[in-house]
Amino acid sequence: GAESATPNNPQNLSLTPPPAAPFALPAARSSFPGAAGNGLNAAGPSGFGAAAPGRLSRAYAQNGDTTVAAAPAPSRRERVSDAKAAREQFVREVWPHAERAGRELGVSPRVLVAQAALETGWGKHTIRDAAGQPSFNFFGIKADKRWEGTNVKTTTTEFVAGQARREDARFRAYGSAGESFDNYVNFLKSNPRYQNALDHGGNMQHFAQGLQKAGYATDPSYAQKILKIASGRSMNAALAAAGTYSV
Repeated sequence: GAESATPNNPQNLSLTPPPAAPFALPAARSSFPGAAGNGLNAAGPSGFGAAAPGRLSRAYAQNGDTTVAAAPAPSRRERVSDAKAAREQFVREVWPHAERAGRELGVSPRVLVAQAALETGWGKHTIRDAAGQPSFNFFGIKADKRWEGTNVKTTTTEFVAGQARREDARFRAYGSAGESFDNYVNFLKSNPRYQNALDHGGNMQHFAQGLQKAGYATDPSYAQKILKIASGRSMNAALAAAGTYSV
């Protein structure tokens, strides 16, 4: 029946507390860049996803009634293996174009692959447009007034009076790796200032140093870096694994 009214309940309201809401796990949050909430650590030092001091932050995913930790970060051995595989894949992709360009320039394709590896971090840091599409610019050639094709704006490191500084610049964009290598050949041959580099006599050291002396790049160690990559163990291993003819 109806409950009796009391001084503290004059309207005969039910005093039975409502049932407790069922416990709910926090929604899974994405950890990749650009996701809503700016990724896993967006909650800040005390929020969900914040990493404990000295520990790696871990992503969580809801799985039924349990919370499952994501796979741990790759080990050092796995990272080294992945980097090695990436270099081998890079060599496989650019070697045919480097061979063709090397014949045109009379220089070893090895030094051209080394320069492309330096400019792009073995293909990991290629210049991309605002939509994320690759520019296939393997040689860091800027889009000056002579360039009539498409271009991509990005931030680059330039050396001024021996000091590195970051600045925005526009670079040439191509439709393929082959176009990039072909344009590189044309770029060198059509610029008289690179004639000394082209008079290398088959010596890739003379070629690389000629590029630097002609002002191809502002990095004072540009030639040294190219030659170090060209003769390094990483290059030798990548060439051998890719089945290319190392010269």
